[in-house]
Amino acid sequence: MWRGTIHHSSDLDIIVHHEEPKEIAKTNQRTNLNIERMESATVVKHGEKKEYVHIHVESPTKEKVEVIVHSPEEACLKEKCEIYGEETKGLHLEELKNC
Repeated sequence: MWRGTIHHSSDLDIIVHHEEPKEIAKTNQRTNLNIERMESATVVKHGEKKEYVHIHVESPTKEKVEVIVHSPEEACLKEKCEIYGEETKGLHLEELKNC
């Protein structure tokens, strides 16, 4: 989904599916993103407990970005936006390369 409600302290949330959050953090460092902190978060979705890693970064232009690492098994799951109720839809790596 490519919309949201923007306010002064908004950040950009990006969900990635990967087995190893530390590899995602290394990629962020190689692309000039300043990693501010990493933290684990436990969430209950549909009665099931899930563990995610949140990587908080700052872009070279000072935008705040939160990279949320989900397991690869969750890539095929359909989720709804908590604010708008619409199904969230993302891009695969090949689609991003073509943007």
